[in-house]
Amino acid sequence: MSEYNSDYKNLEEYIESQLIEQSLTAQVYKEDQLAQSLNSDEGLLNICRKMDNIPSDYMKEIVDNVQGVMTLPTIYDDRLSYSIASHLMSKVELVAKSFPFDHQNYGGFCCAPTGKVSALAAPVKCSDGKSKVFIIFESGIFHFVHGVISLFVSSYPRTLLQGGNEKEWRAEWEKHVNDDQNRTELLQSKTDLNEWRNFFKDYNVRGQLAYTSLMNFGPVGQKLILDMVLGCEIFIAAHEYSHAMLNHQHPDLDPSEVEKEADMWGVRIASIICRDEGVTLTFMMAGIAIFFSAIETTVPSHYLPAADRISFVIKSLEINDSTQEKILSDIASLMQDVFRDIVNMK
Repeated sequence: MSEYNSDYKNLEEYIESQLIEQSLTAQVYKEDQLAQSLNSDEGLLNICRKMDNIPSDYMKEIVDNVQGVMTLPTIYDDRLSYSIASHLMSKVELVAKSFPFDHQNYGGFCCAPTGKVSALAAPVKCSDGKSKVFIIFESGIFHFVHGVISLFVSSYPRTLLQGGNEKEWRAEWEKHVNDDQNRTELLQSKTDLNEWRNFFKDYNVRGQLAYTSLMNFGPVGQKLILDMVLGCEIFIAAHEYSHAMLNHQHPDLDPSEVEKEADMWGVRIASIICRDEGVTLTFMMAGIAIFFSAIETTVPSHYLPAADRISFVIKSLEINDSTQEKILSDIASLMQDVFRDIVNMK
């Protein structure tokens, strides 16, 4: 696309000068290897075989979406990352129109190695002489979400949430974690999760990243994981759109305030999309909570620890039902504590 669109050509130059030349040369080389593999039909088939944890109808949709990508916005994009981002952003851009942003400032998005865990906003001077903001998603962010959440859910007992309240859930986890056989399996989960936590330090092209097959779960378990993953992905896309708009419209804001505002608007946008997509709000919030914990163990949050951040996000929904809000908070807190226990397992 950059061959025909000067705005995206300028975005390419921004990526090269502001990201690659400054600190990411070695990472970009590894990421380029990964992108070249994903952009070939053979490479796409390989990744699809590896992702046998996705139901066949969902996988067919992914493959169709990827094969439908005929052009990429920049030379740094790969078809798999871009097709996922396109699917998400088409929904975010539509819903966000009813929120208080100056959408004329929005230029578009791409997927490239950023050195960040999720994405960043890039101001680019466009052909009409105006400055617009583009979203640069980290190439591996959606693979990261899928891998971390699928592994995490398979690590805790399937009976974890069968109790009637948080006290019973935590008692079930304590019983599970104190069993010697379970601890052996949890130590393997710790190793696998740490591989993902290191993903952005060393774009793992060795093929050693672990996924957990959804075929190991019944319909309820599959719904849980898919809702967690999709809900988290939608939130990331909505957060980054909000972040980009806020950064561009209010350059005087403190970076921590921008992050906080982006979380607030992002979760409100995401909740609307998730409702329309049939994603359970509780599962969406659980997925976001796990994501916050996973990135905090790699790079601390800009403005709040993971536990405080998910609490702020839940409050941002302004739920009138105190019982529902408590359930969201209790499950999110449980997920983060279980994640912490696993990655710190001795």
